[in-house]
Order: sequence, then structure tokens, then C-alpha cells
Amino acid sequence: MNRPLRSSSANSSRSVQSSERMQMLLLNMGLVLFVICMSWWGLSWMLSDVTGEYSANDARLGIVRMSLVRRAANIKGELSYGSGALLEMTTPKLEPDTQIDLTFELPQRWVDQGQEYRAVHFHGTIKDGTASGVIRDGAQVFPVKLEKNSIASVYRQIQSHLPFSG
Repeated sequence: MNRPLRSSSANSSRSVQSSERMQMLLLNMGLVLFVICMSWWGLSWMLSDVTGEYSANDARLGIVRMSLVRRAANIKGELSYGSGALLEMTTPKLEPDTQIDLTFELPQRWVDQGQEYRAVHFHGTIKDGTASGVIRDGAQVFPVKLEKNSIASVYRQIQSHLPFSG
């Protein structure tokens, strides 16, 4: 008689353990699905944003690279082409799907070291992963069509938010 009582007690103990394992398994599955969904949403948002790495290979300008990185409510940017210096953006905001006018200048620290001041303007639009417009460097105007590099854009956006990125 004692034996069935022990077996019944052992079965209920196993049943409780099995129920706890099932709850833990369901919780872990829910957490994994949540992380996957949030990662997908974040990646989709980053790829649809106007910020990113844009580049083109132009016959007159050489390799043209424009980098736009969102930092809180502002946007930091850089422009380089040919063998010229890296220019920093001085326009703090931009709106997607509208005419934009971005100004890039030689950093002040380089001007202080004796480099000649230089300002370049990008007039155009950024839409569907393409920055189309003209680069105005003094009296010269160069039409450009820069394509967004999605992988480099995501990498750059993540890199800009790391605490040790400077």
C-alpha cells in the first residue's frame, strides 16, 4: 500500500517540475521572439532613415563619399571626394523627401593649422536610398547620384552610438 502513495507523490512532483519547465520554455520562446521582432523593427527603421553611407564613382570627382549619422535630434555628416580633405557638415538637420541644402566645411582645427578654408554645398534630395543633386564647390557644379550602402550604413549608425567611438 505504501508503494502506490510514493508513486503518486513522485508523479505529482514530476508533474509540477514538468509544468515549471514548460512555463520556462514558453517564457524563453517569448523572449526570443520579442528580441527578433525588435531587431527586425530597428533594422528596418535604420535602413529607411535618410542617414547612412552614400557613395558613387564619378569621372570628374573620383570616389565621392557622403556620410550622414543621426546623433539624437541632430545629424552629423562628412563629405569627401577626389583627393580633397574630409569636410564636415555644418547643417544640423535635414528632412527626407524634400529639397535639401547641406553645407560641408573644412574643420576649423585644420584651418587653424594653415589649411585654406573651403566650403562645399550639396543641393538635392535623398529618397529611396539615393542622394541625387549637385555638389557646388566654389564656382564649379558637379551633378552626382550617390547610392546608399545599407551594410555600411547600419555599421556606421551602430558605431556612432558606442560609448568609446568619440
